[in-house]
Amino acid sequence: MATGSGFIRTLPKDATGLGRSSWCLQSRWRLHDSGNKLSRAQPVVNPIPINEQSLFGELLVSEFDKLPETIITGVVESGPGGGKSPSDKFWSLRLKLVAWKVPGNQINNSTLKVSKDMLDGELQEIQTKIKAGSLVQLKVKLLEISPLADSRAELISILDTPIDTELDAALEKYNEPVEIKHPEFGILVLDKPVNVYYGNIDWLGSPIAISIHLDEINSPKSSLNTLETLYKNSHIWSRNITDYIVKYMLDLSNGEWLEEGKKELSESEFAAALDLRAIGVFPKEKFEFWHEPDGLFTDHGIMTSGSLSEGVISTELA
Repeated sequence: MATGSGFIRTLPKDATGLGRSSWCLQSRWRLHDSGNKLSRAQPVVNPIPINEQSLFGELLVSEFDKLPETIITGVVESGPGGGKSPSDKFWSLRLKLVAWKVPGNQINNSTLKVSKDMLDGELQEIQTKIKAGSLVQLKVKLLEISPLADSRAELISILDTPIDTELDAALEKYNEPVEIKHPEFGILVLDKPVNVYYGNIDWLGSPIAISIHLDEINSPKSSLNTLETLYKNSHIWSRNITDYIVKYMLDLSNGEWLEEGKKELSESEFAAALDLRAIGVFPKEKFEFWHEPDGLFTDHGIMTSGSLSEGVISTELA
């Protein structure tokens, strides 16, 4: 089995204030209410090169400036979320509607991306009013065909929750659970906002959470194939991943992270402290294992990544 060259990325010891929730945000993992359902959210994929994004943003603003305000009603797929770089004055709203319509028109089942430049605190206010898997009515500037050939809207304001029987039916359909039954892994449930299937399996006698990420055509097949291969050879993969973590993390644990009065751990003691909590699998044979190291790095976890072809390629505190 191939083994990649060593790579480790760590946090400074005084970063303990980040906590698990901040780590989940930084690494784009979601910790669900069950406490044993950890998964990595879909990475943001920019449809245009990074050096053209600002140009596209300016073009989009220019298009919105020409448009009149209109009212739309829709089913919230994901969001509202937002982002801001240190140099930006405004937060950028990210909100998706999975089905929507202009009053009096037919339902449009294509995704509508709703954006807005927001000041500090405005995102939190919007998040109290809009929830994923709900019905909303918004005043927007609507661009049904954007320069990227998708549908976009600029949010002006949030209106009262509408009464619309057609969209109520679309909302009910959207909220219906989507499941697949795997002969080895049991029932896997789709989390629609992030397009990931979740489940739980027995891994070498212990229950762990699994996340199955979809490919570009929204199929779980490639990721399931990766999980099936890992599962079939679970003893080998578990040993290789544990050995890799020990190789690159033990000195860190016995060094700057060693608490005063605590003794250094041997390789076997460190390995025994690693509690596997979750496995995430992705298209193109990629995977991630997440361990809790029994408080050796305060409340930080250990993320270990690799692929079936390259083996284990990185481990990091997060």
